[in-house]
Amino acid sequence: MTATVIDDIEWSALPVASLPRSWRILLDSRLRRIGIPAGVTDDVVLATCELVTNAVEHSPSDAPITLRVRFGVGRLWVGVWDASDEPPVRQPEPTLDGDLDDILTTLAENGRGLQIITALASDRNVDWTPPQGKWTWARFHF
Repeated sequence: MTATVIDDIEWSALPVASLPRSWRILLDSRLRRIGIPAGVTDDVVLATCELVTNAVEHSPSDAPITLRVRFGVGRLWVGVWDASDEPPVRQPEPTLDGDLDDILTTLAENGRGLQIITALASDRNVDWTPPQGKWTWARFHF
């Protein structure tokens, strides 16, 4: 049985550094306006910001990025399309058995997006879109 979509958002733009922040503000406002619970909204906005940031950092600068959000009863799907054919790479979980330099490198500012998304979302994956690009997505149930 296919779940009914009760609302749908789609935005596209060229990958620029300000895009994650701009779309975060728009998405947060939209989710709160349609009544998504505050805790879910915070998780979705953070995960979306990570997805968009990854797309901005890794996709060609002349190809647009698309954000699509589908709302259903008790569920939400968010996906980001970019033109890169490179798979997202999840960094290793931090361990405390290495030396301090190893621990700090693992906890560096970059490379934790997929760990954050995995921790927040009910599910996440990548769908390839031949001849080019991919949807990197996360699903939330509430």
